Amino acid sequence: MPVLRDAQEYVNRVASPDAVVYVRRSIYSAIDFARPDLQLTKLDAERGGAEYVLVCTHYTEDALTSGADRVYTVTIGPNVAAEVWKVRAAP
Repeated sequence: MPVLRDAQEYVNRVASPDAVVYVRRSIYSAIDFARPDLQLTKLDAERGGAEYVLVCTHYTEDALTSGADRVYTVTIGPNVAAEVWKVRAAP
């Protein structure tokens, strides 16, 4: 099972219609499992408009998750393998 499948399935349940989902580096691990209306992107320029950010933990960078709250984790045994971050609305 791809690492991001469980994370993408979580986003499918909670994301707004037509939401932008930023998937850094691992987009092809999530795209097959995404709802048809979701707009998955790995373009840095579109990160600011994303509702959710999906990352494999070995790619987690502060720049990707700043301004967001971790809302879901995928574990393999005791290890966190992927995370879903909900982007905070701009004030």
